Amino acid sequence: GMNHPSFEAPTIETMNRLLPAFEFCSIIAHDEFAAVYFAKQRSLDRSVAIKVISPDISGKPEFRKSFEVTARTMAKLNHSNLIGVYDSGFVEQMLYFVMEFVPGKSLERSSSGQIVEPSQALLLIKGICAGLAHAHQNGIVHGNLDPACILLNAKAEPKTGNFGLPHSTGPDESSTFAAPEVLAEPASATPRSDIYSVGAILYGLLTGQAHSLDSAPPSSISICGTAIDAAWQKATHQDPAERFESVTAFLEALSKPPAKSATPRAIVVPPSKKLAVADKNTPAPPPSAKPKPLRTSPGANWKLIRNLFIIAGLLYAISIAWDWRKKKTAQRERENREAIEQYESDKKTAREEAIKKSLERAKNAANITPDIDIPDPIDETPRESLERLRTALVAGEREEIPAGSIASGENDYLLISEAMSWPDAASFAEQHGGHLAIPNIPADVTWLSKQITGNHELWLGAGRSGRRNWTLADGTQWKPKKQPKGTGQYLAVNKFGMLRAVRSTEQHPFLIQWHRDGKNPGTLEATLTATRESLSQSSPVYPPGTTVFGARHYFFASRALTWDEAHDLAKSSGGQLAAASEIGEITTLEQFTNDLIGPDGIWIGGLRQDDQWTWMTGETWKSANWANDSPADISEAALSILPGSGWHARERTEPASGFIIEWSDDQKSTGAVSTDPGKSTGGTSSLNTKAKTLILALEEKRAKDLSDNARKLGWDLNVISSNLPHGAQAAWSPHITKLKNLVTDSRVPLSIPESSGIKLTEQMAKSASSCARKQTEIDAKFLAEAEKVRSAYVTKISELQAKAAQSGQRALAQSLTTTLEEASNLADWTLSFGVEAQPESPLAEATATPKKSKMGRTYRTGGPSIIE
Repeated sequence: GMNHPSFEAPTIETMNRLLPAFEFCSIIAHDEFAAVYFAKQRSLDRSVAIKVISPDISGKPEFRKSFEVTARTMAKLNHSNLIGVYDSGFVEQMLYFVMEFVPGKSLERSSSGQIVEPSQALLLIKGICAGLAHAHQNGIVHGNLDPACILLNAKAEPKTGNFGLPHSTGPDESSTFAAPEVLAEPASATPRSDIYSVGAILYGLLTGQAHSLDSAPPSSISICGTAIDAAWQKATHQDPAERFESVTAFLEALSKPPAKSATPRAIVVPPSKKLAVADKNTPAPPPSAKPKPLRTSPGANWKLIRNLFIIAGLLYAISIAWDWRKKKTAQRERENREAIEQYESDKKTAREEAIKKSLERAKNAANITPDIDIPDPIDETPRESLERLRTALVAGEREEIPAGSIASGENDYLLISEAMSWPDAASFAEQHGGHLAIPNIPADVTWLSKQITGNHELWLGAGRSGRRNWTLADGTQWKPKKQPKGTGQYLAVNKFGMLRAVRSTEQHPFLIQWHRDGKNPGTLEATLTATRESLSQSSPVYPPGTTVFGARHYFFASRALTWDEAHDLAKSSGGQLAAASEIGEITTLEQFTNDLIGPDGIWIGGLRQDDQWTWMTGETWKSANWANDSPADISEAALSILPGSGWHARERTEPASGFIIEWSDDQKSTGAVSTDPGKSTGGTSSLNTKAKTLILALEEKRAKDLSDNARKLGWDLNVISSNLPHGAQAAWSPHITKLKNLVTDSRVPLSIPESSGIKLTEQMAKSASSCARKQTEIDAKFLAEAEKVRSAYVTKISELQAKAAQSGQRALAQSLTTTLEEASNLADWTLSFGVEAQPESPLAEATATPKKSKMGRTYRTGGPSIIE
């Protein structure tokens, strides 16, 4: 193995300080490379597991780069057999990632050394392979897979994790689960390396023994069939090229029915002796016909009678032989049937005995109970069933429908009682292979309304496509029998069958609809394709929920995508990510997004290129609406909107909460893209950034000066204390400590009331007075410099306001007028940058009724003196 310095896991208290967004509760696991903590995410009140990687590993540039790429990709994955990754980061020289907390044991602890019943083992392997297939499809290889990486939830379903350490330290050289090429070079791992590991895990489950190069076939230890032997041998071949091409192919090989055993030889009891019967080649008697008259003589008659007797005897003998043959045939069939039944019974008994002996061998070898520590399956709720079948439903498989579903016609429906906004409900339905229930005919509305429980309303898969047009979730136009009341964008129905147009801010339960043919015409891609194909028509069909502002159509898609993915999907619809080059468009988008939910921002069509913001439509960048906390140092950034906050620069490779598509002719009538966005926008963005930078720099200088001043007071008091006579130190020490404790955020008290009980020597009063005066000077200097910055800012804004008015940009001029009003007061203006112009100084609390006096203007001494 490789030698690494021992990693001492940070304490719970340390982690709470480093990551205050989480409440750390306990350490789940710890080794020389990493530590895993159980924590609560405060903002969402959910349980999470947080893995922290040692500084020794985190400090390697190649590992850190690989870690960040893997963590970012894992965060996009969503599969029931993978442990979800929510977030990642770097703190105190340690990489970390936040992941789903799975309350259960690892597969290693649950099954180590035990023989698992083949059907249960194959069920576990199926789940492991399903998760790996999803990861492989997204370009992620585990490379270090073993049973310790796999957790079992309450339903004994496997969830694979530990993808956060790709090719980092590599597997231990003694690992029985790592492929040979990975043991030789961890960075060489491929999907076929993971297939090897799954084959080794399968072997351990079936046999209770560790997999090795000379392992006996599983069927020689477990009753599992030779088909599994063949699949295991191919999966664990030493040459990666000889293994299965994918985990899916491995699963298919495991799913093949076992080769049928030869039919048991029929037990036939032969007759004791054969009877002489007519030979099969003997011609049959001719068919009866009308006899011709015979010329007979007495001799001839006798011969005729004799022949007739012979024929009759033969016929009688044949009849007897036939009856005997029928009885013997029936007897043989009965004996054969009994023999087969006995064979099957013996086979079943032998299998039970073999399983019993295998379990007994495992028990004796490991000295453990044969009871497998895997939770028994529990009854599923409809939601649990829905999540279990999620992957299959998305793939169009309809062999099993979630528990609680209702069949109607060629569709199945499931009520989701959790209230959501319409966009989130539509996204949830698509993520589970269906779409919101749609009413094709008036009778459907009645049927859907009958599924409502209580006094709730129910979302329908229908929304506005303009002002008075309506579109269903499958992208088809729909005309309700009567125009719904309300001005919202989406349709809801109550238990009386009444329709209402509702805003997206409302939240309601909904029905998911699945088509039994496996198709889903309600996917976002299908709906946008229908829109693109209809744009050439006189009345285009826009997606449900499309809002019209003038000649522009806006549509919000609730799907977590990167900017480039959202841009491509918007282009495929015949539109583009929304642009807001004019003040009116900015206001329109702000109005449109106020009703939306987008905690991670909503993509629009702005992109930062060569340090310049541009609209991808080619429209001129004229103005902006930045949020105060929007970062200014992201070079590869795209533009998002935080509802109710403003525009926000965001890494284009990070997924946002959704995106806005715009259909309009704006891009067809635009000129060249501005080469200087700052000039065309009136410069407010750059001026605000510059002013904020200057004010923050002044605040940083003030904070340093205040810190030095407060530190000087502490040093002076320490010197005064040390110079006091020994007998006086005990008397004055409490007062010196109290005075020190009054210093808050590097600010010293300007006054101390007599009632506070704090007494001072002449030296203490002199030092406190000096530091108070110095603090006042520091504040005055900050205010003077800040006023200079504000004055210059106001002058520039006034110039831009005059230019905007002269050029006819009234909306921009009004916006700049508002900016001037907001900058008219220094305290309010600096506070808009998060800086308090004149913070309050600390004040000693009174311990008795305070006397009326001037506060902190003079410092008296004499006897035990006080500061007034």
